[in-house]
Amino acid sequence: MTRPSAEPTSTRTTAKSRYMALARELARAWADTPPAPRELYQEGHCRSHPSLPPEAWFPAQGLGEIARQARQVCRSCPVRDICLAWALEAQIADGIWGGTSPTDRKWITSSDIPAYLHSEAFA
Repeated sequence: MTRPSAEPTSTRTTAKSRYMALARELARAWADTPPAPRELYQEGHCRSHPSLPPEAWFPAQGLGEIARQARQVCRSCPVRDICLAWALEAQIADGIWGGTSPTDRKWITSSDIPAYLHSEAFA
């Protein structure tokens, strides 16, 4: 009986260690993120919108039609301001939050817009 070559195990070990390093990095990043306000989970329209899947708020690439629809849902959300304020405070780099894209939030944080006008700028 011949032993399998060490190469596949080595490759698997390398892939596993890269995965574990990524998992540790993600855990560290989220550990520094303040918890989302309870209102987002209880009242956010994104949590229970019947016609859009959860992925609509995290479009894979750019701002396509599905992201436009998600932003439209945000416009009438009762916790939109809270959502946007949390995303800005937590420095969330991905997804649609408070009706804004990552590019919108980057612009907000680099501009001199007063905090109370953030959500109105994207109405």
